Amino acid sequence: MKNATSNRSRTNHLDREHSTPVKDPTKVEVCLILLLERHETNTFDATRAYGDSCLHSTVPAIQKNHSIFIDRVKKKAPRRKTKANVAHYYLVGDNRTKAMRLVDTLRSKRNAQPMDWGIIA
Repeated sequence: MKNATSNRSRTNHLDREHSTPVKDPTKVEVCLILLLERHETNTFDATRAYGDSCLHSTVPAIQKNHSIFIDRVKKKAPRRKTKANVAHYYLVGDNRTKAMRLVDTLRSKRNAQPMDWGIIA
């Protein structure tokens, strides 16, 4: 009886070792994926996609911490009676490549598979 119990506990321990859980994506990862997939995004898109209402502060944080330059252009968006100034953000040139590499790095840190960039690139 004692041997059967100890064998089961060892098997469960091995199962837990080999199946590492995948953690949720970070805000930076989701923001970069949105920028890479849509080629251009704004605060409204980020809020709808993943609940980020502070894209105007997420973008500078990415630029400062990861040396990825994100271009922006101000556009007028229709609002009830007036038009609102909205910044549209996009990645250009080798910044897209840097962003892809960073996303893959962040995904590997949380035990997720790397992205298939063939469709996006």
